[in-house]
Amino acid sequence: MGCSGAVSARVDRRRLQASLLASVPDRRRGTAEDAPAARLVVDTTGAESPRVPRRGPADPGWQVAWGEVLDVEGAPPDALLMDWLRPAPAAGEPPSFLYALPLPDGRWFAEETVLVSRLAMPPEALRARLHRRLDSMDAPVRARHEVERCRIPMGMPLPIGSVAALGSAAGFIHPATGYSLAASLRLAAPAARAIAEALSGGGGAGATAALHAPCWPEDRARALAFYRLGIEAFLRMDLTSVRAFFESFFQHSPSVWGAWPAGVLPPLDSAAAMLARERMTTPTTRS
Repeated sequence: MGCSGAVSARVDRRRLQASLLASVPDRRRGTAEDAPAARLVVDTTGAESPRVPRRGPADPGWQVAWGEVLDVEGAPPDALLMDWLRPAPAAGEPPSFLYALPLPDGRWFAEETVLVSRLAMPPEALRARLHRRLDSMDAPVRARHEVERCRIPMGMPLPIGSVAALGSAAGFIHPATGYSLAASLRLAAPAARAIAEALSGGGGAGATAALHAPCWPEDRARALAFYRLGIEAFLRMDLTSVRAFFESFFQHSPSVWGAWPAGVLPPLDSAAAMLARERMTTPTTRS
């Protein structure tokens, strides 16, 4: 099963970083010793930050991916959101899919992804699997360029306590997709406003709680539980069940399956979608 023709894009990380830095009027660089005093420090160092206390022990699943920017013979193939059809993994290895996107310069970005697994395999382990998959397609590779690697903890507990955090350090990684950048960008402005309002009242004691409020309203925290349930179900599936699940999942309207990876589907809609898919899938997939 593959979902082709989906609206998709690849973020240029270097240009995004440069744009964000350029928007900051007063950037100070130096050592911890010469840093200016601050009433609040926000941790944005990632999901595994040792400084951020959490609501429970970390027992994440792992998303792992290996991607390459390619020159291919002829026109690049169409975009693919998830292609589970081609070569199966070796015994004992988790299933993976191909995500692929034609780029404006005529090249093609292809990435082999393990959606989630208890096995925290290195991204390099997927390089050979990606190459085998590409060999099976009608898209001969002329040259390989930029490489993209990722290893993402999925389903980390939400932060708690006095340490302010934002981005993946604050639990923004979608537990069922691994996406976090869009949520971080979407919530940055309301989080900054909440911090500014708290600090303007004098002192930084309430700033962490004020930061948490727009990031994790009750509905979003409830939706997180459904996404985590999706992880646990997926971890029990073999490749056949995975294919059946996503074949069923993409029978939803785009407004549903598009909102799910974006992390904006309300809890009741998430529950309704899961129950609807349960009636359409096999007993093995439901289990």
